[in-house]
Amino acid sequence: MTTHIQNGNGTADKIALLHERIADLERQLHDHQHVEDELRGQVELYRQTLDVFPDMVLIKGPQSRILHANKAFRDCYGMSMEQLRDLIDAPFVDPDYTQQYVKDDEYVFTHGETLQITEEITRHDGTLLSVETSKLPVFNAAGQVAQVVAVIRDVGERNRLENELDHFFDLSLDMFCVAGMDGYFKRLNPAWSKTLGYTDAELLAEPFLNFVHPDDREMTIAAAGKTQQGLNVAAFANRYRCKDGEYKWIEWKSATFPEQQIIYAVARDITERKRVERELGENERRLIQFLDGLPVGVFVIDPNGRPFYANQTAQDILGKGILPTEGVADLAEVYDAYLAGTDTLYPTEQLPIVRAINGEKVVIDDMEVHQPGRIIPLEVTGIPIVDTDGNLAYAMIAFTDITERKAAEVTLRQTISQEEIIRAQAATLRELSTPLIPINDQVMVMPLIGTVDSYRTQQVMDSLLQGIAANHAQVAIIDITGVPVVDSQVADALVRAARAVRLLGARVILTGIRPEVAQTLVGLGIDLSGIVTRGSLQSGIAYALQPQ
Repeated sequence: MTTHIQNGNGTADKIALLHERIADLERQLHDHQHVEDELRGQVELYRQTLDVFPDMVLIKGPQSRILHANKAFRDCYGMSMEQLRDLIDAPFVDPDYTQQYVKDDEYVFTHGETLQITEEITRHDGTLLSVETSKLPVFNAAGQVAQVVAVIRDVGERNRLENELDHFFDLSLDMFCVAGMDGYFKRLNPAWSKTLGYTDAELLAEPFLNFVHPDDREMTIAAAGKTQQGLNVAAFANRYRCKDGEYKWIEWKSATFPEQQIIYAVARDITERKRVERELGENERRLIQFLDGLPVGVFVIDPNGRPFYANQTAQDILGKGILPTEGVADLAEVYDAYLAGTDTLYPTEQLPIVRAINGEKVVIDDMEVHQPGRIIPLEVTGIPIVDTDGNLAYAMIAFTDITERKAAEVTLRQTISQEEIIRAQAATLRELSTPLIPINDQVMVMPLIGTVDSYRTQQVMDSLLQGIAANHAQVAIIDITGVPVVDSQVADALVRAARAVRLLGARVILTGIRPEVAQTLVGLGIDLSGIVTRGSLQSGIAYALQPQ
């Protein structure tokens, strides 16, 4: 009985243990299923991730059998994963590169190294693609290569862009180069050989510093130091030696990529520009010398009214050079420009340089500059200066110190006034030297005193004829009592005067005939016919007043 019970208890224990074992196995099975589910989820996630890649991805096991291909690969060959799985790589490719691919895969499996391949493949639609293939080993826990992953990238577009870039690189008139941080050129376009005369091999064989002018090497090293710090350099210029020994000016613009230890640079031959700049600088220096040598002040402002240039004469006259201003509004105050003869600043809108800004050419002489203890009158010409498009570039005034001219004008006015006085006095003297005295409405007397020359003879003639005509006189008495010498010239003048008087319808009586004068007239054979003569003025007047 006891044995039976023990056996019964033993069976129960075994059954209980068996139940526990079954429960444990069920738990393990559940855990395994959970793990499998997780693994399946991860695998699916990896597959979906690979399908997102734009590159083609192919996973292969031993003997190059395909284990998985992502969507990009499947689309390229127009095949499903079911069709690709377990295929030996490439039997679907025309031409068939299976043997070469297997050989390449075997190399990765054997050596555990990545293999890079550049090749061409044909899509399912017949399109030829240029690709770069990287075959990478995947190791298991034991460190053995278990799989090979091939990543295939379409580089056709990149190659096209690189070819276009190469054409641009080679055809550019500027000098393109790639240089290393080691101081050597790595790549040069043809413009370098054309500019400097060296072959590419000669330029690549030496440090680029060897071609730099000795005087420019220090600053070139400094610029290179900036590039090594990752700084870009622009508008840096130095001189490079040509193969013929001459030097050319090169201007640089560069960009640095420190991670790649590469410098990309564009250079340009600016030798001609430098020559032009030197010539312009020399011409500017000469022009400044010319302008400073002028006795005329030259003052220039920009379109905003700010002083730009003043030659030496302008600085001397103004007593100052280029000063900061707020514009045209305070030019007169800054440079002490006044209306001539006043303490009033010259009106801004009337300033010749302001009128020049407005496109007007003007000349004024009513301005003066006030310096300490000195006032300088000016004549000012305002001129607009335009560019080739006709737009205002500058406004200029040219001005001169007219102090001497003003003094000369005063002197001239004084001289003119004196001359007018002299002329008036001369006229009075002429009137006094040839007086015409009316005796009555019919008779006029002209007593002559002093020497009678050719000029005075004409005066006598003019006064006598004008007086007779104006007074309608019938008798003109010419008295020569006061004439000290009567010669042929005087006698001839008297005869001509008498004839002229007769032409006016009047008679002439010549008085003051002294004995010596009578002898002279007879001796000269002067024809006095038609002329009444008397010895004295009194007798002549008496004769003239007698009824005829």
